[in-house]
Amino acid sequence: MSIYEKELEGVDDIFNEVKKIVENASLGSKVEITRMFSAAKREYEQNRIIDVLKQKVGHEKSIYDVENPPFQKCPYCGCEEFYINEYISGRTRYYRRFDGDETDNAEMYEGTTTSPIGVYAYCAECEKILFRYRNI
Repeated sequence: MSIYEKELEGVDDIFNEVKKIVENASLGSKVEITRMFSAAKREYEQNRIIDVLKQKVGHEKSIYDVENPPFQKCPYCGCEEFYINEYISGRTRYYRRFDGDETDNAEMYEGTTTSPIGVYAYCAECEKILFRYRNI
């Protein structure tokens, strides 16, 4: 039965099968095959560890639009709002009434420009990092 016909579970099973093949090869071939396979095994394990660590700290491989976030609510506290940090510059008018009440300030930011600062969206309540977003 060849190595391709066997059901191999993981890296260790593959390593053991290749080891058997190497034992029947010449000395030069054994050294080269062992070096190549060891390097491939190291790289595979390093990439797997990096992927696990990224998932644990909430850094997904994907980058999302703020209009289409990956969650319906915060996975930590359940809050339904998030925020991104932005820099605002320009001049604005803030209207108030003489009796102290606020008036309609819907046009407050009309004369300003905004630009995102950073790449992460945060929960509005617990302030934990939720996801990476694309600058719009």
